[in-house]
Amino acid sequence: MFSKLCRRIQRRTLSNFQTFVRQKQKQTIVTPNQIYSNTFYRYSLVINQLENTLLNILKRRNTGFSFKTFAVPFVGSLALIGIKANCSGNFDANHLRLLEAVKDKDNTTLERLIKSGVDLNKRHQLGWTALQVAAINKNLKAVELLLKNGADPNLGDDYTHYLMMARERGFNALQVMLAREEEFSDRLNRQSTFQGCTALHYAVLIDDAAIVRALLEAGADPTIENKNGHKPVDYVKSENVSQVLHNAENKFNEVKEAKEAEERRKFPLEQRLKQFIIGQEGAINTVAAGNYTIP
Repeated sequence: MFSKLCRRIQRRTLSNFQTFVRQKQKQTIVTPNQIYSNTFYRYSLVINQLENTLLNILKRRNTGFSFKTFAVPFVGSLALIGIKANCSGNFDANHLRLLEAVKDKDNTTLERLIKSGVDLNKRHQLGWTALQVAAINKNLKAVELLLKNGADPNLGDDYTHYLMMARERGFNALQVMLAREEEFSDRLNRQSTFQGCTALHYAVLIDDAAIVRALLEAGADPTIENKNGHKPVDYVKSENVSQVLHNAENKFNEVKEAKEAEERRKFPLEQRLKQFIIGQEGAINTVAAGNYTIP
């Protein structure tokens, strides 16, 4: 019951925080301090911490309840109110609007921002791109708009794990976790790392064949591996998506081999060897001609 209540309050505070953000975005300049010093946002952090603290207390085997047992973690929780979220990095109001529009499926705003010249490949401070947000949130229209206007389908996500990201970038772990869930997706396992995942990886993860096709048609590389060594096909859930990916991977390899053959024709082995080997003309000519024997 307590857990449900905390979740309800947290959702309400986050909703109020998002309304606050939208209001601030109407201004010409929006600063990180305006956003992350907002009371609604800080309350949501405190509620989450208090929930964990009180649940841990209730799980204790001993039935004794002392002031010290409760006060120390409680004060630690309240200290979160004074912590600023630094996950915004070099704050860019238009880029925030872009990511939010994609997440909220506000494609009218997205089109306006694209026309304004916003950088579609710029990353969120925690590592993801707008195209990855569109893919994981099943926003096909946004995927098509972004690809049409120059979004790179082969960029990988830099996000690893909320604890690792907090440690590496000097953020608060709870803030990183909330930012990932609110600004990217809450459908992913918090304990897994998604570093190196492309928009195609995410489209396969959510099993959206239409987005998978759109990405492949725009030049997405189905052979790219993420940090775990997995290609998009390794996350397949349905036969339909599996067949699309296998066909695309075969076609991609054929095109790649054809390009390599054309490159070799335009730039013979002899010339490539001369770039790296100096003063061995005779040996280079022999190797390039294939007139050598293996002893």
